[in-house]
Amino acid sequence: MRFPFLSTLFIECYFHLSAVALQLPVNYTTPPTPPGFRVDVKFDDRHPMNPALIYGATITAADYWAPPSWDSIVRGGGQVRFNGRVAMYLADFSPASGSPLLRRGHLMLALHKLVFTVSERNLFFRPYVHVYLAGRLLATIALMSLPNEELALDSTNATIALEPDDSGLMQVVGVPWLRVRWQSINARRVPAADMFTSTMDAMVETATEPENFPRRYINAVSESGNCGFNVHKSSDGNPQRHELTNDILRTVLLLIMGEIFLRRRRFAELDFVILGDGVEMGQGFWMKISNDDTDKVNRTVIER
Repeated sequence: MRFPFLSTLFIECYFHLSAVALQLPVNYTTPPTPPGFRVDVKFDDRHPMNPALIYGATITAADYWAPPSWDSIVRGGGQVRFNGRVAMYLADFSPASGSPLLRRGHLMLALHKLVFTVSERNLFFRPYVHVYLAGRLLATIALMSLPNEELALDSTNATIALEPDDSGLMQVVGVPWLRVRWQSINARRVPAADMFTSTMDAMVETATEPENFPRRYINAVSESGNCGFNVHKSSDGNPQRHELTNDILRTVLLLIMGEIFLRRRRFAELDFVILGDGVEMGQGFWMKISNDDTDKVNRTVIER
């Protein structure tokens, strides 16, 4: 059972996303790579890592490094910590003057390649991502465990109303006007990798325009091509009060990932509504495109 107001859109998007999956089984929203751009992903099999940490940390890093715009220049390195257990490190090797220069878009494409490679090859080890442009190493991204890491994976940036496990209302901590209502009733199960990779695909799409850019909709597809994501602006929203911008969409994606995927370990079709001061701003869903119930790979430890 889905939200009634999503039924018509769900049917339309089902056939649209199904057609897309048949033609482009991996991804279709990511912008084309610049000429001479290359990303190499390596794994150190001496250091196994929890799949949830790899997916969660990479998507969180995409949110952190996306602003202010796709073409803005990155100077220096940095790190993004996730869940008190791991940190994504960036080493910038671009020249102090001249070209080529490392840009935000390069990082987004590199993180996208990492998440899709992890899913495609089912490799859960310490990753290293090398970013090249015109034959020159621009940057290296590495995911490392932190000392004295915690055992829990249930941190989230939300306050949760006490409701059944197949629905809920979430509010972003520090953003009192922003809430997300979700439900996953009688939903088909979706492999965790599909939920994470379609989320990453959507994250990268939000980075193609400035963070305050208003969105009418975003479509995304998982690495397997078997899970579609859609979010779109509601017709009864209040644009004068709150626009459905890229930064809001990224906040919502992180909220759902942290609460539904990581804390609840729920990987199934999902509908959600974005509320601003109680007014509906946007609607969206994750949807399994195929009726095939077999998984592409064995279940990971995230789902067990």
